[in-house]
Amino acid sequence: MPGDAETLLMKVESVLLSGQGPVVFLAPANGGGDDRVLPIFIDHGQALNIQLALEKQLSPRPMTHDLFSAVLNELGAIVHSVVIEELAQSTFYASLYVQIEKGNDASVKRFDARPSDCIALAVRVGAPISVTRRLLEQAAIKRSDVGPLPDDPPQVSTDADDVDLGVER
Repeated sequence: MPGDAETLLMKVESVLLSGQGPVVFLAPANGGGDDRVLPIFIDHGQALNIQLALEKQLSPRPMTHDLFSAVLNELGAIVHSVVIEELAQSTFYASLYVQIEKGNDASVKRFDARPSDCIALAVRVGAPISVTRRLLEQAAIKRSDVGPLPDDPPQVSTDADDVDLGVER
C-alpha cells in the first residue's frame, strides 16, 4: 500500500528525448542527498501527455488522461496515489490507487496500470507518485552516470502539431 516504509515518494524531474526514445526521470521528492534517478522509457504519446501536464497546458480537446480524470471526478472518485512497483523482463509495473466513495463508505481500490499512464494521471491531478525501495535499488542510476545534460537538452515537443486531436487532416 502506498505511503508505507517500503515505498519512497518521488517527483517527475524531467521528460527528455534520448537516443533510445523518450524517457521520464523520477527522483526522490525530498532530495535528502539521494542522487539517484529512475529512468523509465516511454512512448512519444505518453511523453507528450506527461510534458503537457507538467507545463499545465491544456490541449484543445481532452486527451485520454484528461477524460479519465473527468470521469473519475464525476463518479465521486479521486486518484489517491500511484506506486511503481516492479521491473520484470525490461517492463515496469505499477498500480493506480483510486479512492471511491459510495454513500458514507469510502475505500481505496488498486488497479494494475502502466507506469506512464499512472505518471501522466498523477501529474494532472497532483497525486503522489511512489516507487518501491526494492525497485529503486534494482533500477535507479546515479544522476552522475547520466552524464552532464547539454545546456538545452532535447525535450518532448508540446507544439500543437504534435497533439493527436483525433481528427484526420
